[in-house]
Parts: sequence; structure tokens; C-alpha cells
Amino acid sequence: MNPLFLSGIKFWKTLRFRLLLFFTILSAIITFSFTAYYVVHQKKTSLNRLQQDAKLILSALKTTVRLPLYAEYREGIASCIAEVMDNNALVAIKVYNPHGAVLGEGHGKSLTKGGKTITVREDVFIHDYNYTPESLLLGEDPKRTKRIGYIDITMDTTAVAGQMRSLYQAAMLIGFIFWLSTSIIGFLLLRHITEPFQKLLAGIKEIEKGNLEPDIRFSPGDETEQAVNAVKDLAASLREREEENRRLNDDLIRSMRLEVREEKKKMMAKLINTNRMTSLGLLVSSMAHEINNPNGSIRFSNEYVAKMWGAALPLLDKTQSREGDFLLCGLPYSEARHEVLTACDNIERCTARIEHVIKDLRSYSLGERLNPDPSVHINAVAESAISVLRAHGRENEMQILTDFPDSIPPVHGNAKQLEQVLLNLIMNATQASSERKGTINVATRYDATSRQVIVEVTDEGKGIDPDDMPRLFDPFFSTRIDEGGSGLGLYISKYIVDEHGGTISAESTVGKGSTFRVALPCSLPA
Repeated sequence: MNPLFLSGIKFWKTLRFRLLLFFTILSAIITFSFTAYYVVHQKKTSLNRLQQDAKLILSALKTTVRLPLYAEYREGIASCIAEVMDNNALVAIKVYNPHGAVLGEGHGKSLTKGGKTITVREDVFIHDYNYTPESLLLGEDPKRTKRIGYIDITMDTTAVAGQMRSLYQAAMLIGFIFWLSTSIIGFLLLRHITEPFQKLLAGIKEIEKGNLEPDIRFSPGDETEQAVNAVKDLAASLREREEENRRLNDDLIRSMRLEVREEKKKMMAKLINTNRMTSLGLLVSSMAHEINNPNGSIRFSNEYVAKMWGAALPLLDKTQSREGDFLLCGLPYSEARHEVLTACDNIERCTARIEHVIKDLRSYSLGERLNPDPSVHINAVAESAISVLRAHGRENEMQILTDFPDSIPPVHGNAKQLEQVLLNLIMNATQASSERKGTINVATRYDATSRQVIVEVTDEGKGIDPDDMPRLFDPFFSTRIDEGGSGLGLYISKYIVDEHGGTISAESTVGKGSTFRVALPCSLPA
């Protein structure tokens, strides 16, 4: 039985059928094209032959009818017409004068019903020799051609049509026989060509069912032998691959078990980290409550002291004007007067900042968002953060240099949270500097290409180890754990910057310093 039917493949879905269909259609098109061309050519040839006969009759008639036509001698014209009416295909001859009047006509056989004709017309000319004095004086040619009439000859095409019908039938029959024989020969040839491939396909089906040692018969010495050898090599490689896959599967199962154990450890670490963050949130809430109470007392006391100092200033000024400068708490009154006012302002500003920081910590621990402001000027935020750290920098012999251009556009966000970010970065820069000495550069700029406001904090410290860079913004990771670092400053800073739709990154060279860069989107429309 045909292996195609054994394998469940239908004949019209096989390559043999598609090739046979293509070959049959192509041979039909070629046969039809040549048959049509031959028939049309024969039809044109027959019509041209009929027209040539009409022109020969016209040529003979023009020679004899020229003088009777010139004299409009009807009997002579009829006699000339009768001399050429012996053609079987001739239907009618009509002779006209130059004005279209019929001077003579003759009729041949009667036209059959439904028959078709063709008409050939030619003009009749005569030479006119006109010797006039004017033409002689002007040098004109006295020999002129004059049109004296025209002749119509109507020919019957019935015989041509009959010949063409016979030709059509013969051509169609020959073309059909040629196409049928070509298709049969093509089918036999294609079957002979594709039979080895069907055997090869049956062997491949055996391999597909799991038999990796199929029995494939082939004709030695042709391409089929090479294909069968290739299939057998493929079956051998599949056997080897199956063994290899079995080994790989065992290795994969072992590695997946190890990976599951590692993933379990990571999940436990994340759970522990989450528990620590939850505990941190509770601790922050408790600290906020414990700090707000003494901070409020300090703020109230500062207001009371400022009012008392303001009330005492007129008396102290009178005393100074009367007795001269005097010492107050170890300082001359002229200096103490301003120092006390400055101290009161610092206390007021610092207590207000403590209140805002506690509020931000509570909001962060509770997962709340503060109301954003679309017109936050990053220069003012940076100056506010630096003003808090000026005393610390001066105390540790640190120098903070700033570069704040006036053309920096505003950003959309919360000023206090962004100030907290810059405080963390500048404080880390002071702690990274050796012996709390050196220079810290804080600069702002605007990148028009990305439409981002960028703040850069650069120190001259010892730098960051490249192995620590990937974990720099992880929670509870710090290179200063022994010095009291919590590992939350950069983590919280990254969280705030991400909430503002920006990015924070770090670049560091060991022994030369580090640069932390904060990029925030500009709030102005493009």
C-alpha cells in the first residue's frame, strides 16, 4: 500500500500533487497560448489573402474603367464590371463619380443570411495635360493628376469563416491531445522522481514515532542514498542527544533544587529585612512622639527668651551709652547683643526643621505622600541644606563651595524631602573626608536635552570600593557601621528621588573622592 495513505497524508496535500498541478497548469497555458496564436495568425492570413484578391480585381478594373468613368459612359462601365465578376467571393462592385453618384454596379453571388463581408475602396485618377498661357509663364508643371471617381468592391468572408471553424476545431483537438499526453507523461515522470522521497518520508515518520533505527529502502548511487544516509546519521545523533538530554535533565533537577534553596534563603532575608523596616517604622513613630514634646518646649522657651531679650535691649542700650561697653557672659555687650539674636534665630530655625523632619519621618514610616509643589527651586533647597551644615563644616575645618546658576528652572516636588536628600549627601561627603578636612563642591545645572535639573555633590574623600557600588543604595548597608552609620541615609534618599520621578547615581575613584548626582525632571512645559 502507498506509504502516503499509511501515514495519513492526503494526496492533494503532497508535494507530488502540487508539482503535478503546477506542471499541468503550466502546460495548459502554453498549449492554449500557442493554439490561440496559431488560430489568430491563420485568420489574419486568410483575411489578408481575401483583401489581396480584392485589390487585384480593383487593379484590373481601374485599368479598363478609367476612360468610361472619365466620360461617365455607363454602358462602358457596366461592360468593364462584367469582365471581372467571375470571382466566387465577389459580392458587389460599385463605381462612383467624384461627387458620390453611382455610375455602374455589378452583383455576384447572393450573400447568405448572417454572412459577413469586407469592402475595399480605391480612388481612380487620370492625368490632365493643361497647357495654359498662365502655367507656361509661371513655369508650372502642366501634367496634373485628377481624381475622376472611386470604386468599392465587397467580398464575402463566409468561406473564410468556414475554414476558420474547421481550423478552430482541429487546433482545439490537437491542443487538448497534446495537453493530455503532456500531463500523463508529467505525472509518470513526477511519480518516478518523488517515489524515493515518499520512502524517505515514511522512514522519517518511523523516527518520529520513536524508532531511531528505521529501515529505508533506496536506489544506490543517486541522491536518495545520500539523503537516507543523512537521515540515518540524524537518527544516530538523536539517540546521542536523547542520552545527553537525560543527563542534562538530571543535572537541571539538581541545580533547580539548589536554586530553590538559595531562593528560599533570599526570601527569608527579605522577610527579615521587611520585619526590620516595620520595626524601624514603629521606632520612628515612637521617636517622633518623644522628640516633638521637648522640641515644642524648646521652641516655646526660645520665643519667651527672644521676647525677654527684646524687652531688655532698651535698658541695656541705655546702660551701654551711659557707662560704655561692658561684659555680658564673657562677651562685650556690642557682640553679645547680635550673638543672642542670632542664637534665637538659629534655635527657631532648627526647631522648625526638627518638626519638619519628624513629620517627614512619620509620613515615610506610614507610607504617606506630602503635597508636592510645582515650583520648587533647587538652588534654594541646596542653600537651606548647606546653611544647616555650615556650623558643622566650620567646626571640622570643612569648606563647602557652591555653584548655583540663576537660570535653573523649578522642579515638581516637596522641598523638605529634597532638602533631606541633599543633607544626607553633604553629610556623607563630610564624613568621607579624611580627618574632616578638605573641600566639598555642591553644584546645580540644567540639562536642556533631557530637561532635567541636576545637583552634584563632590568630595575629596577616600572613595568607595568598586565591590560596594552595587549595594550602595540597599537598606542597612553602610561602610561606616563601626562609626555609627545606620545604612538608611542613601536608601531613604533614593526612595525620595524615585518618588519625585528622578534618578540618583554615584561615581567614585578610590583615593580621589566621590560624586553623587541627583537628576530631577523640570516642571516647566517644553
